[in-house]
Amino acid sequence: MTKRIFSLILILSFFFSLSPSARAALLAPPTGSGVGQGSDYEEVFYLTGKPILLSGTLNMRPGRERGGQVADRYSFNLENLEEGVRLTRTYTLLSSRRREGRQEVREMEVSRFRETVQVGGDRYQVNDADYRFSYSTLTDVHPATTYFSGNYFGRKVYEKNRGEGKLTVNTSGETVGYTSRWGQVENRRVLCTIEGSQEGEEGEPIPWIGTVREQASFSRGQEMSYVANEPTAISFSGGYLLTKTGEDILLYDYDLPRYNEAGEVVGRNRGSDVLYSVLPPGQERLPVPAFRDIRGHWAEEEVVRMASLGVLDPTGLYFAPGLPMVRGDFARALTVVAGLEGEDRGEWVFADLSPEHPSAPYVNALVAQGVVEGGPYNRFEPAAGVTRAQAAVMAIKLLGLEGLAPVPPYRLPYLDEGQIPPWARDAIYVAGEIGILKADSYGRMRPQAVLTRGDAAVFLDNLVTYLRQDLGEEYRERLLH
Repeated sequence: MTKRIFSLILILSFFFSLSPSARAALLAPPTGSGVGQGSDYEEVFYLTGKPILLSGTLNMRPGRERGGQVADRYSFNLENLEEGVRLTRTYTLLSSRRREGRQEVREMEVSRFRETVQVGGDRYQVNDADYRFSYSTLTDVHPATTYFSGNYFGRKVYEKNRGEGKLTVNTSGETVGYTSRWGQVENRRVLCTIEGSQEGEEGEPIPWIGTVREQASFSRGQEMSYVANEPTAISFSGGYLLTKTGEDILLYDYDLPRYNEAGEVVGRNRGSDVLYSVLPPGQERLPVPAFRDIRGHWAEEEVVRMASLGVLDPTGLYFAPGLPMVRGDFARALTVVAGLEGEDRGEWVFADLSPEHPSAPYVNALVAQGVVEGGPYNRFEPAAGVTRAQAAVMAIKLLGLEGLAPVPPYRLPYLDEGQIPPWARDAIYVAGEIGILKADSYGRMRPQAVLTRGDAAVFLDNLVTYLRQDLGEEYRERLLH
């Protein structure tokens, strides 16, 4: 059981092998302040005037698409025996999508809602007619990363003891995040207001209000660590361990009514807390390449990492780190980084790249995603060396971050700025800012220089590190600051 995590509801597991658009579809709607699935679900409950942790089960029954709409059914059974609180909740979530180019709009609403809460001797109930929920997200799909943001609103009215009184809970929030093959982060900001009233001395209703503000971050990522073998009489000296990680952070502030034993509001209950949980990691040992010509090379570590992940071809005994990285091999590496393997549509795109060419599936996949456009005379030139400028353009298109560059005209902080072609300026600016392409010790970017295979290993390692680590850290830092 996760320890006291009050974050967004995330019911489905995180998968690293899905396409970006499919991964985005796995994000569950924010229908409560909880986390987990199955028998390991926890949720925070505020109606008593103080946060109470409820634990129990959350079961989801996925529906089939009918008429462009999917109906998923959720069932909750939660309790806190010490506080004498028990909650049951069921509802059907209706979702629909529409796609326009790379963007997808997803809209959701809840139907058949029913919730019952037993608090000591009091019973609170919400029926379908007293509940409203709407949730809408905009997803921007790019080859290596899918970005999304959304807004939601919920309103439910609890009836106390079949006519004794009512409590109205309004929830509004916004969400922003991304998903990729290498990690996932979602940040949410939620405002919850609880409205009620109590009877005054002369029988008149005296209204009161409580508020809760939540900032939640949910993340999944991957860490790589090298594990050396102690025996010397072994065929390989060590290898990389891939650890799949996850953590939830919630910062919440509450300002709620404080009740006396008679149930009367006698003051305010205010406080704040930070809740944090690390999910159990999953580990996987990666295969070890058998390259014999990289020992002691300045890019040895990056070559081994990228070959272990399959980004670089791990087969053979020689890697040839000093030879040029050809465009066909670079295209293959980018498809692995983005998770586009198997996306080949079998089209003959370029005159010099027949469907039988070994690079054709990877190049065609990148063409279909708008990453590759080719050169003059409809030629791709798969055997030509890839330049630093070309690598930057393809990588930034893969990430979908071209728009991060300033509005022209602007200056670049490199001594050889004048050698950067106009079509590569934005990409080189962004690549430099996020750290995947770096200037040399003299402050030159050398845009026309051809990447060696060692250079390409470092470039690709920087790209994977950005997706695996740096991008997630930026999203989480924005939440915390």
